[in-house]
Amino acid sequence: MKKFEKIIGFVLLIGLIFKLLLISGGSFFLAISLMFLAFLYFFLGFALFNQIPLKKIFKKESFTGINTIKVILAIGFGIGLSNTCVGILYKIQHWTGARILIISGITVIIIILIIGLISINKTKGPFIRGIIKRSIIIGGFGFLLLFISDYSIIKIQYRNHPLYIKAYEDLKSDPNNPDYKKNLIKEQERINLPEEVFKHKYNEDK
Repeated sequence: MKKFEKIIGFVLLIGLIFKLLLISGGSFFLAISLMFLAFLYFFLGFALFNQIPLKKIFKKESFTGINTIKVILAIGFGIGLSNTCVGILYKIQHWTGARILIISGITVIIIILIIGLISINKTKGPFIRGIIKRSIIIGGFGFLLLFISDYSIIKIQYRNHPLYIKAYEDLKSDPNNPDYKKNLIKEQERINLPEEVFKHKYNEDK
């Protein structure tokens, strides 16, 4: 599962690079990679963090030498990472609920990390090293995004589309204005639709 995690991480990196460089497909790679990571951590975190191969998770002997505390901590840590991954996706895509998901995920990560350091740090084995590493990478990225406004991300993502940025600014200044809402949708379609299709839809001259 570690190899699978690394592959997904690589796809996530590609998605971020594509998104920053305004290359088509960035959102797709981000969505796929973050959702796969969230699924992996939520459902299989107990095995991944305890170095149990996927094909052996249903064998009792695979858990020999792994105490109950490690299993519980791994499950909790997986839930925290999963929430954070989903929150990161929501933040980048500007969906509602991103802040709550990231904060709840990071809170769980910190709690599990503290308990882990106190209860099993004596051995300094791969378990504690694994949760520290993932806390820094995923938790740290999520924590950073909490301090970056949606507007800042918009300005980076749509730096080649000033009309969209202006439409976004207008809507933020007056969220209930129907004209601003329509204009934002229009500018989004200006970006996504082929030029001829867009001009035909909005009756714009060439």
